[in-house]
Amino acid sequence: MALKVLLPELAAAIGPERFPHDFGIAARLQHPHILPLYDS
Repeated sequence: MALKVLLPELAAAIGPERFPHDFGIAARLQHPHILPLYDS
């Protein structure tokens, strides 16, 4: 399990619309030392 924790001020500045974008990038990562993303 991995968690992304942000300071409240940073989370408010970024906004929730960024997270699906980050999930998409993480799901495409392929490396022997990185576990695949199955759900977000």
